[in-house]
Amino acid sequence: MPNSNAEKTDFSQRPVRIEHDGPQGVGLSEWEEMDPATLASGTPLQRGHLYDEVPEIGYLAGVWDCTAFDDKPGPYSVDEYMFLLEGKVIMGLPDGTEITEKAGEAFVLPQGLQCQWKMPGYVRKIFMIAENKGSGSAKNPSLHRVTKPSLTQPESNDEVWSERISFCNADGKMRVAQVHYATAFTGKQHMNCVRLITVLEGSVNIAGGAFKVGDSFYCHPELEAEWTIAAGTSWIEARYLRDG
Repeated sequence: MPNSNAEKTDFSQRPVRIEHDGPQGVGLSEWEEMDPATLASGTPLQRGHLYDEVPEIGYLAGVWDCTAFDDKPGPYSVDEYMFLLEGKVIMGLPDGTEITEKAGEAFVLPQGLQCQWKMPGYVRKIFMIAENKGSGSAKNPSLHRVTKPSLTQPESNDEVWSERISFCNADGKMRVAQVHYATAFTGKQHMNCVRLITVLEGSVNIAGGAFKVGDSFYCHPELEAEWTIAAGTSWIEARYLRDG
């Protein structure tokens, strides 16, 4: 597990910008070595910063980087949403299929998925991790695959606001969605979950924080600030319903 270095922030006042190198003046901390028994190859050096965590429920959100390694095949231990900032990851599946994720792409691995993590070089990512005790459902296809959300805007959309849900975990608490605003919006947003957002198109302003294409930020449901969202704005977000 990573070292506990979650940023202490009053989330009710402002969103937190996710810096790719960690917070200014803090940076990324070296995390503990991976268990050699879990590795197929490599001697990885991993660093990271947690912007938020709730250890008792296995919840983490932050930024991580690491040198090359391959895991041994096995069940993935958590639900994890990732947006790759640098490098690439190859997910090997039991049937021999390999799915490549590159910088600028998002993907989700569900808890229990049989797979092998392969990382031929350096990788940096933002992430949201949650452990769940849900039993799952055969009717939920996102529990049995590597989910790659579409990051393209809808070709035509007359709605003021729309979203596409691409992943829902077994206990129903974690979801990944692409959100699109066809027209401009100003006002407060009320949601009962924490949100990790990466802007794909357009711009968002919240409580004096300006977020443009490529920026990521994190906010809690108690955030009471006004949002100003430009027309044509799209983002990808991971949400988690939690206490605290």
